[in-house]
Order: sequence, then structure tokens, then C-alpha cells
Amino acid sequence: MKEKTKEKINNILKRKSFCQNVTEELKLADDLGFDSLNLVELIVNLEEEFNIEIDESDLDPQNLKTVKQIYTLIEKYTEK
Repeated sequence: MKEKTKEKINNILKRKSFCQNVTEELKLADDLGFDSLNLVELIVNLEEEFNIEIDESDLDPQNLKTVKQIYTLIEKYTEK
């Protein structure tokens, strides 16, 4: 994944969570305090930031628990 892409994702996560040290092993709910509404807002922000539309089939909350999983999701849509 491009460092610039990771940086953009981290900046969005920092704004949403007020956590200044975002690493890929952090859990969205446990470490960053995300609930289901925060996750929806995060997805909307990511779609706007990267000018993408994430398919509904990729939005299973069970597959979006860590920062690394968010990186992987965005990489799928931006590395084409």
C-alpha cells in the first residue's frame, strides 16, 4: 500500500477517534472507540477522500475490526 494512502486513512481515523498514534494493529472498537455509527461515517469519509464507492458486500462489520482491515479494504479500491 502506498504510504500516502495510509497517511490519508490515518488522518481520517485520527479526526474520528482523537487518537494521534494510529497503527495497523489497533482495533476500531476497542482501541479507537468506534461504534456502528462511527464505522458508517468512516466509510463515507473514506469514499469521499478516495473518490470511490465501496460495494455493500465489502461492508461486513466482522471484516472491519482493525485498522489493517481498513487499509486492505481501501487498497482493494485504489490500487487498480
